[in-house]
Amino acid sequence: MKIAIDKNVFNSHPKLRLVFILAEDINNKVNLKQTQHLLNESVKLTKLIFHKDTIKNHDLIQPWEVAKEDFGKKAKHYHTSVEKLIQNVLKGKKVTSNDTISNIMSYLSLRHIVPFGADDIHKIHNNITFKIASGKERKGILKTLKQGEIYYQDDSQILGTKFDFWKSSKSSLTPHTAHALIHFEFLPPITKEKEQQILAEAKMLIKSSCGGSVKSFVLSKAKKEIEI
Repeated sequence: MKIAIDKNVFNSHPKLRLVFILAEDINNKVNLKQTQHLLNESVKLTKLIFHKDTIKNHDLIQPWEVAKEDFGKKAKHYHTSVEKLIQNVLKGKKVTSNDTISNIMSYLSLRHIVPFGADDIHKIHNNITFKIASGKERKGILKTLKQGEIYYQDDSQILGTKFDFWKSSKSSLTPHTAHALIHFEFLPPITKEKEQQILAEAKMLIKSSCGGSVKSFVLSKAKKEIEI
């Protein structure tokens, strides 16, 4: 499988970095209650820190707000996965999942205020590419992507969008997932040192909770594709 970022993505986001974790031969059912508890602790803290009028002004969310405005459109609220997650927390919605890795990723997303995505690698068809939407791509029978959105797809379908966050259920994780491909999206002011801290914590939690093997790699303007 090849994973690539189209060069056009970097025209507006030259400092974007995607950090991937490939988790293989995992058990995504074990330690479920422990990871739900971990996530609920982050939920409590999030409710203390945020309210609905301050989410998009957080210093780690503002770069995504600006990134979208670069396309000449008015920025829309909760346009990344982390904003949508925080919004759901503030609305009192259930955010815990019935699979271990999803709870771990949501915990890390709330803890560090970073967007992420996760896919069951056995549900992906061949290669993955991150692209900029022209406005003609479809994410369903009735909906098209907005021009300028970052989205990612395999060789047969769109898997998710990064602005006005949307995720295809066709490649989502389940308790039966044995091979997961996870990615974090980073923009300044997150430093490479902070990036490595988040990555190390994610790998440790996945390995200790789910077993299996865990490896990581980074794509950026300097390295746009990799074979895994």
